Amino acid sequence: MTETIVIIGGGASGVLTAWQISHHMKTARVVLVDCAEAPGRGLAYGAADTCHLLNVPAEGMSASPEDPQHFTNWLQRIPGQTLCAGSFVPRPIFGAYLQSLFVESGAGHVRDVVLGCKATAEGYCVELAGGGKVVADRVVLATGHHRPAPLPKVDPAVIGQGLYQHDVWYTPTGRRSDGAALRDDLPILLIGSGLTAVDMVLRLRAKGYAGRIVACSRHAIAPVTHAATPVLAHPAVSMETHATALAYFRAFRAACRDGVPWRSGIDSLRGISNHLWCRLPYLEKQRFRRHLQRRWDVARHRVAPEIAALLQAEFRSGTFEIMHGRIAGVEACDDHAQVLIAGRDAPFQAAQVLNCTGPDLKYQRVGSSLLDGLFDAGLIVSGFESAGIATDADGAVIAADGHVSERLFAVGPMRLGTLFESVAVPEIRVQARDLALHLAAY
Repeated sequence: MTETIVIIGGGASGVLTAWQISHHMKTARVVLVDCAEAPGRGLAYGAADTCHLLNVPAEGMSASPEDPQHFTNWLQRIPGQTLCAGSFVPRPIFGAYLQSLFVESGAGHVRDVVLGCKATAEGYCVELAGGGKVVADRVVLATGHHRPAPLPKVDPAVIGQGLYQHDVWYTPTGRRSDGAALRDDLPILLIGSGLTAVDMVLRLRAKGYAGRIVACSRHAIAPVTHAATPVLAHPAVSMETHATALAYFRAFRAACRDGVPWRSGIDSLRGISNHLWCRLPYLEKQRFRRHLQRRWDVARHRVAPEIAALLQAEFRSGTFEIMHGRIAGVEACDDHAQVLIAGRDAPFQAAQVLNCTGPDLKYQRVGSSLLDGLFDAGLIVSGFESAGIATDADGAVIAADGHVSERLFAVGPMRLGTLFESVAVPEIRVQARDLALHLAAY
């Protein structure tokens, strides 16, 4: 009997899952539901420009855990392509790769928005905004990232005039909402100094904005660059290390003192970081989030050397800078915005403010009809510190009553309620393969 598996979400998580199921469940009928015209690009690759590069070399972006050259071999089939295994590929090209995987999977595509997913005696009924329904034996939630969390005290007027953009990937940057040019005597202010802020610097320059750009964040740390470093034979932190945040930090620091390059040490942990995380007691996880998370993020999420060189040139010329600060409010002031920064006597005057704080991981407030319905029905619950959703080791969703579902699963960023790493292709491709094998075993 043919089983119908519905995947909700058409970004990398959904497409990699569809592709893996096609390899391990030959008789399954897979239907992917997503509002995009063609699945594969999602937010990460569909909204990016050619100036935006992957943060991992091509050799690390294969869709297959068993075939590390899968992506680089695909690149070689593109006429005139000079990219190689060590290249940091433009994100739209990787989006095209994902699109090709979806076509190869043979999965069906329903172009619509999912409003709800209700349990039935046989499985689930997926309700669509267009009025239709898809009946599924099992459902995989792969909705990816959501818009940034709301900031305090943002004046509606500053939003209406286009002087504040809450979600920079869905709205154009560098212009007012009426199309008028921004004031050229004031800088554009980026809230946050991480990878999204770097992306916006690149986008603004690509669109011809030549003015000053200032990033404001609580840590005021710029992303660091990739560099050629040796691959370690063993992780820098052993699984035998005592399960506390401090013990992990001390073990890593000791490895670096013994000559391990810090980049090599960080990369060596990719295969066990989720296991290390799951060993930590609740209070130790809180300590890590409070004291070490930002250090990890900067060391782990590095930018391509080409991008780092552009940023350094901006720093040297004074056209881009990073300052300490916590945003306390954003107000409209005639033809510009003024930003209230805690501890500063005077507001910061900006031609425009772009929210670069990254996606909201607290799903109970993201405004998703699908997720709200699943929460209300008790079919899903939030994970650690209200982030993501709770799942077991196979990605099966844990309900409010503690029941582990045999029919509802999650892949990708949604699993950050349980896992430490769950947003990058190296982790998601393993999740997708393991889930396909798990489903096939039934």
